[in-house]
Amino acid sequence: MTETNEQQPFQIPQRILVLRDLCIRTRGADCMRCGEACPKDALSFPEGKPPVIDDAACSLCGICQGTCDAFASTSYTLTQAHADARRAAMGARPAIITCAENVSDEDDPASNVVELPCLAMLSAELWAALLAEGADVQVAIDMERCETCAKAGGPAQALYAERIAQAEEWTQRNVGFAPSLPQAANEGLFAGLANAGADGDRRSLFTDMLSQLKDAASGTTRERTDARLQTLREQNERFAAHQRLDLGNGTQFNKFASHGRVKRAMGSSRNLLLQALDTQPDMAARVELSLPEIDADACEGCLRCTRTCPTGALAPDAQDGTLTLDWRYCIGCGLCESACPRNAITLTTKPISEAAC
Repeated sequence: MTETNEQQPFQIPQRILVLRDLCIRTRGADCMRCGEACPKDALSFPEGKPPVIDDAACSLCGICQGTCDAFASTSYTLTQAHADARRAAMGARPAIITCAENVSDEDDPASNVVELPCLAMLSAELWAALLAEGADVQVAIDMERCETCAKAGGPAQALYAERIAQAEEWTQRNVGFAPSLPQAANEGLFAGLANAGADGDRRSLFTDMLSQLKDAASGTTRERTDARLQTLREQNERFAAHQRLDLGNGTQFNKFASHGRVKRAMGSSRNLLLQALDTQPDMAARVELSLPEIDADACEGCLRCTRTCPTGALAPDAQDGTLTLDWRYCIGCGLCESACPRNAITLTTKPISEAAC
């Protein structure tokens, strides 16, 4: 028996992780939204600590990721899902979003298909970012499979439907429905010809082909492609501009803050929402956030609210120490309202268009 020194490629184990810095339970909140969404009851909640994941019970559906930014997967993140969907929508075809349960062993999905652990892993903000960018996005899903899915089960269907509906309301654009899963074998212009049986609809097939050939000969296809590429370039420029925004993630030195620094953190979903707003500014009138309203007369400047704020949305101004709010970071947890000894903070719901004024 010959020995081999070949090393197997290292693979990161697939797990869902809790990002402690983004979990408001570490600041005293009793939030359990993730537990309510988990279809496998795989989360437990020690007092004053982040949720603990039972890896044996977890099905890696990723629903917690779409529910709260405090969760991330070692194998597939919201940022990756957004990038994959944008890439799939680059050509003349739509981006088809489906789940692993909907793909059988016999399927060979086309290159514009994005396969997820579960559609409910995507947040409303991610759907909104895709729609705001003008991406043609469709879902290919068998509703009956959702009911019997061993990974997530029936509740997942209600979750992803709710999140898509929310994104459609924000953007005033729609996610489509693909009646079937596109296959790689049908991607080429002539691929369908070889598969058309004697009783197949050859007339329809050739009519479609002739139409495509006429488009190509007249330059229509090139014009459509050029237009789509131009749109993509513009989207990429906006994306790059957004990345250059002074979001201030990480630690900022501030002599008025506790320990002389302000730590700011922004999760994937909020970042995607800001990208959507940057691309489609009129959304701001339709997206509502729960934000603290500060009574300047009642506020005594003790800054207790800033010490309990999990994201750094509330912080003393670096120049004069006065209390400031950056709505972009605020997740509406209400911890600042509870911490204020003077009742100077009230959580209110308002459109972003008012908050940004």
